Amino acid sequence: KGEVVAVDINGTVKINPVEESIRGNLLDFAASDLQKTFKEGDHVKVLNGAYAGETGSVVKIIDEGEKWKAIIFTDSGAKEIVVFLDDLQ
Repeated sequence: KGEVVAVDINGTVKINPVEESIRGNLLDFAASDLQKTFKEGDHVKVLNGAYAGETGSVVKIIDEGEKWKAIIFTDSGAKEIVVFLDDLQ
């Protein structure tokens, strides 16, 4: 896990690791090799798809192989929706 510091025009992402022993040593990754991470309780916004614009809290993370999903309890309408992690902010 880490914090995105920069993205260059070739799609290389510079990450500052959260692990204290290597923090400050920037690591380079291809954007396609990275995955967003969320945990239960995080407040998120849906950026793409049928639920774009919805906000709410992560109830559960679902591992479906390469495409992880999240169950979100929405702020408006008090309903649960399922979205890909890639579609969240």
